[in-house]
Amino acid sequence: MEPPTLVRKMKGIHPTDRVVGDQIRLQRLVKGLSQSQLAAAIGVTFQQLQKYEKGTNRVSASRLSEIAKKLDVSVGALFGEQPSAVASAMGNFDLTKMTRTDLLIARALLAIPDAPFKSSILSFLRTVGSRDENAKQDDPDT
Repeated sequence: MEPPTLVRKMKGIHPTDRVVGDQIRLQRLVKGLSQSQLAAAIGVTFQQLQKYEKGTNRVSASRLSEIAKKLDVSVGALFGEQPSAVASAMGNFDLTKMTRTDLLIARALLAIPDAPFKSSILSFLRTVGSRDENAKQDDPDT
C-alpha cells in the first residue's frame, strides 16, 4: 500500500500548462523564431522548449519571465490573459490552430507597404476561401 502524501499527483497535462505552451509557440512563430533560436536565447535545449510548448513540462516563473522578455510580450499574454495585437485583430479565431505557413503568410502580408495591393490580396483570399466553403457545402460526401 502506498503511503499517503500531502500532494496528489495529477495525471495528464494541466489546462493552464497547455495554454502557456500554446501561447509560447504562437508568439515564437509570430516573431519568426525557430525552437532552436528561442531555446538558445533562454538557455535551454530545443527539446526542453518543445516540452514547454506541448505543456508536458511546466515553465518556472523565472523562465516564463525570460521567455516573455525574449518574445517581447507580457507574462500575462503567455497565460492568454492579455490579447496580443494579432489576437485582437483576429477576433475569436483560435490562433493556436494556425500553422507555420499561416503565420508566414501573415508576416509576408505585413511586409507589403501598398494598401490597395493588400486589399486586392485580401479580396482574392476571401474569394478562394468562400469557394472552398461552397464546395464543401455542395459535396454530399462531406
